[in-house]
Amino acid sequence: MLLELHIKDFAIIHDLRVQFDESLNILTGETGAGKSIVVGALGLLLGERADTDFIRTGQDTASVEGLFDCENYRGIFSLLEQTGIELNKDQLLLKRTISRSGRNKIYINGSLSTLAMLKEIGNRLVDIHGQHQHQLLLHPENHIEVYDSFNKLSPIRDKYKELYVKLQKSQTELNALQKNERENLQKKDLFEFQMKEIDDARLMEAEDDDLKKERVILQNADKLYQTSNQSYEALYSSDNSVIEGLNRVLEELSSIAEYDDSIKKILEEVKPSLFLLEESSNALRNYSGQIEINPEKLGEIEDRLVEINELKRKYGNTLKEILAYRKKIEKEYNAIAYSNETLEKLNKGISIMKKDLAKTAVGLAENRENIVEKFESMMENELRQLSMDGVMFKVNFSYKKDESSFIKYRGMQVSFSENGIGTLEFLISPNPGEEPRPLAKIASGGELSRIMLSLKNLLAAQDTVPIMIFDEVDSGIGGKVAETVGLKLKRISENKQVFCITHLTQIASLKGAHYRIEKEVVKGRSVTIIRRLSNSERVDEIARMSGGESITQVTREHAKEMLSAQP
Repeated sequence: MLLELHIKDFAIIHDLRVQFDESLNILTGETGAGKSIVVGALGLLLGERADTDFIRTGQDTASVEGLFDCENYRGIFSLLEQTGIELNKDQLLLKRTISRSGRNKIYINGSLSTLAMLKEIGNRLVDIHGQHQHQLLLHPENHIEVYDSFNKLSPIRDKYKELYVKLQKSQTELNALQKNERENLQKKDLFEFQMKEIDDARLMEAEDDDLKKERVILQNADKLYQTSNQSYEALYSSDNSVIEGLNRVLEELSSIAEYDDSIKKILEEVKPSLFLLEESSNALRNYSGQIEINPEKLGEIEDRLVEINELKRKYGNTLKEILAYRKKIEKEYNAIAYSNETLEKLNKGISIMKKDLAKTAVGLAENRENIVEKFESMMENELRQLSMDGVMFKVNFSYKKDESSFIKYRGMQVSFSENGIGTLEFLISPNPGEEPRPLAKIASGGELSRIMLSLKNLLAAQDTVPIMIFDEVDSGIGGKVAETVGLKLKRISENKQVFCITHLTQIASLKGAHYRIEKEVVKGRSVTIIRRLSNSERVDEIARMSGGESITQVTREHAKEMLSAQP
């Protein structure tokens, strides 16, 4: 239940704080006092569209804050737990601020939150029923929603919708695959050719670098042989070679080393040079022996490099890039190669989904038709209580033939939509002897009001929303009908918290908390206030509503009678 509402700088409301009763709350006031503003503030708190026009003149921000007791409505707290919002015992605090700068904020139990979350909570907490909702009945596409809600068909319809969405998604995927099938076959042939061309080349990473080095050696093989061989001869095998001369130096130094220790030291330093020169000369001899002057092999290397460069031109700047491209197209090739398998699997899945969807659609249609007489009878009974004595209320089902459809109902292939097969529309005959006609075409404003209230009354027992707000649903009615409307509202308030903004004394005199919405001028500015009326103030308010501003003893006594007559 809504415990307390705090509105600040919203329209002509400056700073308003009001507490409410747990059952029936009656709100009355003169035209223009601000009753619609209060409902607008509640709508804003529950997630409706924000507009800077709501902000009071001269202020930069407006705010609406509501404290709710959810002790008997644990579903709200399970929703909050999923989002990580901290709980506060059994109470829920919602706050919304709007700013001219556009920095609007939403708080749920003190934590910043989103508009989507606020709307979700608002939809679960409060049902605001105003005159604009009557207009919903003027659009036949809304009738199915009302009908299914009353008859508890929402679960089976939700199951149908889930299957419908899955089927649409799978069908879209299948269409895309089939559309791209020719293009995929062309790609498959191309990828097959490219993979073969790369595979036939038997590439190895960095192979081209090795080939280039080998090519340089073969191109300069003669020079390499001549220079390395001459160097070997100069070091070792020729007359007066470096090693022979070094040996003589060592012999001479050895002959005088016994005379001076310094010579011994020099001798020891020179000896390793001989060993190094001998190793180097051997290395040069081996190197020159391995030099191969092979024009044929050089030609093979040139051809290989040409082949590699051609592949680089097509598939990548380096061999590493070429091999990476090979892996990439292999993956795409496999995806295309397995597309037939995917198509087959998708077709099988769609076939199963179609059977499930058709079965669910037929079951939903049968359920709707099986309970139509009960719904029509209950609606007629409700309307008769509202002085529509000769009324006939009917639900008209219609099914459109569609030979391309896979759903068959009563021997006919029928079209289907997200709501199932066929459509339904409410028909009414307000007067005896007349054929029922579409509600949207013949119902008056007062009749629409009574029909909507009847629907709300029937739905109240099944609707889990704990708070209901009726904004002048008594429009276009009066007298005995108004008394019946009042009793229905009172009955609804036995299980829910009800707010009723009314201009009828028959409803305003119902037992419950009575609030008067007034407009005052404070410091030259209009300000809307709400205050709870005492018993004596209620008498005056009912008297005012009965006879205008001039309250007489007669109107006051009549008001007392009305209040005391209420059960």
